[in-house]
Amino acid sequence: MIFEDLLMEIQSDLVSLVLEYSNSQIDEIYLYGYMGEGSYFFNLFFKKNGEIIRLNQINDFLSENEKIDDSCDRQIKLLELGIDNLEKIEILFENNKKEVPTEIKIIYNKSSNSLKSKYSYSPISDDTSELELFNNWYDTVKVENNIWR
Repeated sequence: MIFEDLLMEIQSDLVSLVLEYSNSQIDEIYLYGYMGEGSYFFNLFFKKNGEIIRLNQINDFLSENEKIDDSCDRQIKLLELGIDNLEKIEILFENNKKEVPTEIKIIYNKSSNSLKSKYSYSPISDDTSELELFNNWYDTVKVENNIWR
């Protein structure tokens, strides 16, 4: 299998994990990963009915019969699986002698079954954390979707 196919397979696995977690009851998935100097950070948020939703808020936007198991254990397991996939991406890049990205943003649209990904290669500055980068992206997506809350 060629590099691009393997990379798409890992990205698709990430999306599948989140679709399974959410019982496919979301419109879009936003995945964020950071890899740098042996550390990994992974988090995500959703879009549902025009609202941008954090992982721990999904049941607030689902009807009673749609609610999922959003226990802390299940959320932690999902984030751990996300980190496992970041490690796979890092290994794939290294094995193919390609520069390993430091930041990954993936957007999956369920209705069109489309996946867009953006890879960055610049390390973060010492005064910025991975969580800040993730929260900045979350805030940017909310503004882009005209959601001011």
